[in-house]
Amino acid sequence: MAKKKFYGSLVRRVILICLVLIVAPLIFYSVLIWNRDWKLTLNTVFSQFELVGDSSKTLFDQWHSFRLTQLENFTKELGDQSISTKFIFDESFTCSFSTKQEMEGKGAFFTSQLEEASQLGSLVFSGVNPFTNREEIFIVKRLDNEIRGLSVYADTWLAQFAPDSRFIPSIITPSNLLIFSTEPRFDQSVVKQFSLSKLKEEEGKAGFLEARALRNRPLAIVIPFSKTTFLLQIGLSQEQVSLMEGESLFHHLLAIFACIIVVGGVGTWWLTKRMARSLNQLAHIMDGVKAQEYEGRYREDRYGFEINTLGNNFNQMLDTLLLNMEEAKNQRVAREILFRELQIGHDVQKQLLPRTVPQFSNIEFGLGFVPAKEVAGDFYDLFFIDEEHMMLAIADGSDKGISACLYSLIVRSMLRGHAKAKEELSEVVLQSNNLFCEDTGDTGNFVTVWVGFYHVEDRQLTYSCAGHLPAILLHQNGEIEELTTAGIALGADVIGHVEVQTVNLPSGSYLFLYTDGILEAHNEKGELFGKSRLFEFLKASPALQPQDLVDQLIAEVGRFCQDAPQHDDLTLLCVKVH
Repeated sequence: MAKKKFYGSLVRRVILICLVLIVAPLIFYSVLIWNRDWKLTLNTVFSQFELVGDSSKTLFDQWHSFRLTQLENFTKELGDQSISTKFIFDESFTCSFSTKQEMEGKGAFFTSQLEEASQLGSLVFSGVNPFTNREEIFIVKRLDNEIRGLSVYADTWLAQFAPDSRFIPSIITPSNLLIFSTEPRFDQSVVKQFSLSKLKEEEGKAGFLEARALRNRPLAIVIPFSKTTFLLQIGLSQEQVSLMEGESLFHHLLAIFACIIVVGGVGTWWLTKRMARSLNQLAHIMDGVKAQEYEGRYREDRYGFEINTLGNNFNQMLDTLLLNMEEAKNQRVAREILFRELQIGHDVQKQLLPRTVPQFSNIEFGLGFVPAKEVAGDFYDLFFIDEEHMMLAIADGSDKGISACLYSLIVRSMLRGHAKAKEELSEVVLQSNNLFCEDTGDTGNFVTVWVGFYHVEDRQLTYSCAGHLPAILLHQNGEIEELTTAGIALGADVIGHVEVQTVNLPSGSYLFLYTDGILEAHNEKGELFGKSRLFEFLKASPALQPQDLVDQLIAEVGRFCQDAPQHDDLTLLCVKVH
C-alpha cells in the first residue's frame, strides 16, 4: 500500500492558516486601533465643543446681563474701551444722543431691529455700523419712552468665545448664512454643523466610518442665544480636522506584515515539511485500519510534537475499538436472548386473558387491557363454574418480566381449578394461597387478587379481596360503592381464614374491576391520574355500554398521560347488570 504525501498541501494550508489567523487579525486589530484613535479624537473634539458651548452660553448670559445693567445706568461717556458706540433713540426712532455725533438727529439704520426690541424689551443683533464701517454687535433696551443701546466690535466680542486658537468663532444667520468670522477663509458652504443635543448622539457612535465621512470638512457647533437675531458658530477648520488622521500607523504595520510573511513563511515551510513525516506514518496506519488490518501501531517521531500525542491516542483508540467490537458482539447476543425472552413473556401474558367471554341474557361485559413496554403479571378472568355461576377475577403480579407472568398464570390456574371443584369462595382463595406459598418460597413474589362468584339468576355476588384494589359498584343513580374485604396478597404468607362478603347487584348497576395501572398513570409533570379522576369519569358515564365505558376510560387516561412513558399495564373489567 503506497504512502500518502501530505507535506506539500500541508505547507500551503499552514501558510494560509497563518495568513488568516495571524496577518488578518493584525490587520483587523490595526483597524480597531485606528478606529479607537479616531473615536477618542472625535469624542475629545465633541467634548471640547460641548464645553465651549456651555461656557459660551454662560459667557453670553453674563455679558448680556452686564450690558443691560449698563443701559439701565446709562452714562454718556464711553468709559469701557470695548464699547464702540453708545446711543439713544426716541419713539420715532430718531437718534437723540450718540457718542458718534454724526448719528445725532438721524433716523436709525436698523429700524426693524428697534421695532423688535420695542416688543421684546431688549434685543442683541449684528450688523455693519455705517459710521465705523465695521461689523459690530448691538444690544438695545427699551426704557420708558426711549431705546438705549451700545455696540461692540464683532471681532473683539467673538474672541471671548474661542478659548483655544484652533477654534474659529463666527456669526451666522438662522438660515446658515455667514455674517462675520474671525477667519475669512472659513468655508461655510461645506461645514458640518452640530447642535448641543446632536453632540450627545455623535459621541456614542464616533468611530472610523464617521471620521472618514467628516474628512476634509470643517466642523462647527451652533449655539443659539435668546433675544438675538443671529447664531454663534464655533468651528474647526478642515486643516485642523485633517491633523486628527493617523495614517502613518499603517506604514509601520505593513513593514511588520512583510517580515512575518517572509521570515515566518520560510520557517513554516521547513517545519511543516519535517512534521509531515509523522503525519504520513499516522495516515498509513489509518489506511490499514480502513482495510481492516488492525496490527499496525504508530511509532513516536522526534519532530512529531502534538502528532505523537495524536498517534498514541490513536493506538489506544484502536485497542479500545477492538475491545468494544468484542463487547458489542457479546451484547448483540445478549439482546437477542432478551428479545426472545420478552417475546415469550408477551405470549405468556396473552395466555392469562380469557379467549372467549361468557354470554348471559341479563349481564354485559366490557374488557380492556393495554400492556406497558415491560412484561408484567396483570390479568382478568371470566369463566363458567356451572350454568348459573360465573367466576370474576382480576389480579396484579408484584414483579415484572417472565417470572411475574408465570406466577400469575399459576394463580389463575389454581383459582380456576378450585372453582371448578365447586368449592366455597373462601376455600378457593385459602387453598390457592397456601399452595401458591409453596411455589414462591422465599422469592418475595406475590399476586394481589380480587375474585368473586356471581349467581346470574339472583344477581348475587360473593367476593373476597386478597390485597387488591376494591371493586367499584356504580349504582344507577350515580352513587359509588367500593367492594373490598380484609386480606393479604396471595403468596405473601400462609393463612387459615379468608373473609368473604355478599352483595346483590341492582338492575342497571355496573361492577368495575381494575388494577393500579389506572390510578398510577402519570403525565409529563409527574401528576397521577388517581382515584378522584376515575370516580368523576364513572359518575359522568352512567348510560354507556360496558365496552364503550372501558374504551372511553382508556382514551381518557391516554389524553391525560399524553406522551409520558407508562410502566404498568392498564387492566379493566366492567360488568353491567340488566
